[in-house]
Amino acid sequence: MITGQITSAREAVISVVVSGPAGQESTVDAVLDTGFTNEITLPPEVISELGLEFIDEAGYLLADGQLAYLRGYAASVDWHGNRHEVLVTETPGGSLIGMALLDGSDVFMRVAPGGAVRIEAISE
Repeated sequence: MITGQITSAREAVISVVVSGPAGQESTVDAVLDTGFTNEITLPPEVISELGLEFIDEAGYLLADGQLAYLRGYAASVDWHGNRHEVLVTETPGGSLIGMALLDGSDVFMRVAPGGAVRIEAISE
């Protein structure tokens, strides 16, 4: 189970461990973003710190309607007790967890400042 908390700004935040190709690790606080369809975003300084391998650049339609071209990198995250290979999208600012990473999970939130966030693997 992955746990987190609702902030005073009403954002659901969890901590994830992201790993680079040579085993470098960084614990990142990331906001759950149901409007982001990919896996995870990281700022350039974390991507550099982890030595992530550049994969490609792709166009993304942002919430404000603008088209942005963002760089993608290979990494892995600890997710439900397993190492999960992900595509990291480089963005300035904070980190986001998108719907592709949440796929196969139940997400429970008590939406109030300080409320609990729980992400559990779906067991069928």
